[in-house]
Amino acid sequence: MTGRVHERGRGESKGFNLNIPLAPGSGEAFLAAICQGFDAAAAHGAGALVMALGYDTHAEDPLSLVRVTTGAFREAGRVVTSARIPVIVQEGGYQASVIGDPLKRFLQGLRSGISGCLSPARRPRPRSRQATWRRSRTCRRPAGG
Repeated sequence: MTGRVHERGRGESKGFNLNIPLAPGSGEAFLAAICQGFDAAAAHGAGALVMALGYDTHAEDPLSLVRVTTGAFREAGRVVTSARIPVIVQEGGYQASVIGDPLKRFLQGLRSGISGCLSPARRPRPRSRQATWRRSRTCRRPAGG
């Protein structure tokens, strides 16, 4: 069950939560919801994003109401990569024989890193491969090392 639109967080986290419910049968429209989320994160200067990506939305999942195609998961990966800030929380998917391919496509899309939906004014400057590598090595450095 997705959160409701009016649920925006509580206490110190008020305003930091954004729920974008998807209507039954919305299919590829979920990509626009991802773009909406990233635009909101960019507008707030977010440094990280927690994303619930339910593979149980796949068209072949017997419990799916949203009906997302396998190819759309790859595009979702591309969109996520274009923001350069997400923390991904994968969840959902009840048909083991179905969720493997959408997961594979999503990871392929992440790897490809093709820019997707951020408006040009909010799109982060692309890093060079060297800068990305230096940053990733720094992030992986053990504490005290």
